[in-house]
Amino acid sequence: MSAFTFKHFRINQDRATMKVGTDAMVLGSFVDVTDKFQGLDIGTGTGVISLMLAQRNSELKITAIDIDSGSVEDAQQNFSESDWSERLSATQQDVLSINSNGQCDLIFSNPPYYQDSLQNEDLRMASAKHEVFLPIDALVAKVETLLSSKGHFWIIAPYENCKRWIDTCGENGLFLARSIQIYGKEGEDVKRVIFSFSRTESEYAPESFSIRTESGAYTSEYIELTKEYHNRAL
Repeated sequence: MSAFTFKHFRINQDRATMKVGTDAMVLGSFVDVTDKFQGLDIGTGTGVISLMLAQRNSELKITAIDIDSGSVEDAQQNFSESDWSERLSATQQDVLSINSNGQCDLIFSNPPYYQDSLQNEDLRMASAKHEVFLPIDALVAKVETLLSSKGHFWIIAPYENCKRWIDTCGENGLFLARSIQIYGKEGEDVKRVIFSFSRTESEYAPESFSIRTESGAYTSEYIELTKEYHNRAL
């Protein structure tokens, strides 16, 4: 597959299981990097979200991990060819094996979420897309040990999994700080939700965001959200 060119970096994606997609674009655009210094990208794929965040915060250092060797190779190349190579690293590692307790003030992931019945026969693709390879309970329990006292954990998940994410995080002392319902097209049902969790309970107002209009064009809000990344008019 050909490379994906952004305004300030380029994504090679020949080896990664998961290519650049809309989920990554909206998550990477919404994550708040204010006063964040140490990030962890779980299941980095091509590394696109890490690059998006590094572009917006010149002090943020990110460790990007993935269990797939091909994805890590793509991410390493994309990081090394970017303007922020000294602040980005990619390694082949299972998040459940990390022991750097409480050191991350920003953790983000576009996690696997399909159930067992939908497993792809390709093992590499299945591990990137299906929850059985990284159960929500195990992931959240690990994140709780890695997150600093003032840190935030960001994910994008299918709408039907919302309650499980909220309940599981709550059971691990992580409370909802932001919730953004993502509509693929205006007038259709919610497809995804972006969540931000922290260790502090706070009030929040649910938000909504549409990617395309009913006619199929990009909405003005999506164009505005991603304007610092796309290198062409949408």
